[in-house]
Amino acid sequence: LLDWEYSGMADPLLDLAMQVVFDGVTGDDIIEFLEDYLEREAEAEEIWRLYSYVGLAGFLWALWAQYKQSVGSDFGTYAMEQYAYGREYTRKALNSIPK
Repeated sequence: LLDWEYSGMADPLLDLAMQVVFDGVTGDDIIEFLEDYLEREAEAEEIWRLYSYVGLAGFLWALWAQYKQSVGSDFGTYAMEQYAYGREYTRKALNSIPK
């Protein structure tokens, strides 16, 4: 299921990236997730976009969790897990820029 809160306002792969992060999908499973969504083999540009969005989503949720923790909420290791997504998938995006 996708989060339809912002549907129609952005690239559909952004919704997919948020779902990847929420579900904790990693590695080759991300490509499989994308190809299941597309119902075909993913193109290099689509993989790059998804990696980019997953990296950005990781940083977004890491910052959100840090803020929430600063005002008293307890998210355990969530912020660091999301930061790890941000770092890993930003690197993957930078290493897979389509030519």
